[in-house]
Amino acid sequence: MSISSEWQEWINKNSQLMIHPANYEVLFVEKILSQIPELKACHLQAQFPFKDQDNRSRRIDFMVLDESKGIRLAIEVDGLSKIQSHNNAIDYYSFGDLLKRQNALLKNVGCMLLRYSNQQWRYQPNFVINEIRNELLKQEIDYSKAMEDKIKEINYRTDLELRLNEKILEISQLKEHKEKVDDILKEKNKIINFNLKLKTKLEEQQKITLITQSLREKTLHELDLFRKGLNDAERKQFSSNRKVITLVEGSKKLSETEKDKITSVALGELIGIKPNEALGTLSEEKNNEFKNNIIKLLDENKEKSQKQNKISLLFSFSALFIVIISAIYLYDNKTIENKINHDNNSVF
Repeated sequence: MSISSEWQEWINKNSQLMIHPANYEVLFVEKILSQIPELKACHLQAQFPFKDQDNRSRRIDFMVLDESKGIRLAIEVDGLSKIQSHNNAIDYYSFGDLLKRQNALLKNVGCMLLRYSNQQWRYQPNFVINEIRNELLKQEIDYSKAMEDKIKEINYRTDLELRLNEKILEISQLKEHKEKVDDILKEKNKIINFNLKLKTKLEEQQKITLITQSLREKTLHELDLFRKGLNDAERKQFSSNRKVITLVEGSKKLSETEKDKITSVALGELIGIKPNEALGTLSEEKNNEFKNNIIKLLDENKEKSQKQNKISLLFSFSALFIVIISAIYLYDNKTIENKINHDNNSVF
């Protein structure tokens, strides 16, 4: 049975580790291990060392290690000599130590163990080769599947983390948007409150304006009535004065007696005495007294006329003052309203 140069080189390099009276370990490599296409010489170690439960150094015949494929397979070639004494009786101590070493290998190294007797691999090589191949393929497949599952898990976790980050970002954006909306609502409420205050103030100013206009109209009406009454009084006073003046001027052209009569009648008319009674009481002393009364009455009428003129002038100035104040107030209200509308538009 021929072997490749790679395997021959490996045997030459590790032959000092495979010392056996019958050279079974070297033969196992040549007839079994080198005939497995899935196994490369670089992945095989002879007399692989490990520690047992008592921290003692132990060794296993062969160890196949290929971390890239997840392969960890220990192979032990056994003969009866390992558990027999010199008289071919079973050495129970050696048998127990063999099992202890096997358990330590499985526990501490964490690998699969295949054990073959010398008779088995020598006379059933194909069975042994196929079993080792199957185990190598199984471990590779299991490892690949585990890697795929791990990759899927990593991808799932990565995808989950990405989606979680997206949700976190979305929540952050929603929170930021909510804060902006809250700020806008606050500003809106401020504007609404400001408009309500402005509306209330405008309504109050409109009420004041209406009251002022009503007061102005009432004052102007009363002033107009007063002027009419004053004009009527002036016309009556003027008519009375004209009558007296006419009588006095006419009396200058008549005789003294006629003058006295006329004067008496005129005086009687002014003081409310009938003409007959005025003529019956005619005397120079009475006439002088009547004349003085007439002069006094004329002076009083003149003084009353001056007072009435002053009062009329005073009312005229008062009405003019009220009109001016009303105009100024209306202008100020209009200015304030325009300014409020301008501020309101600026706020929006």
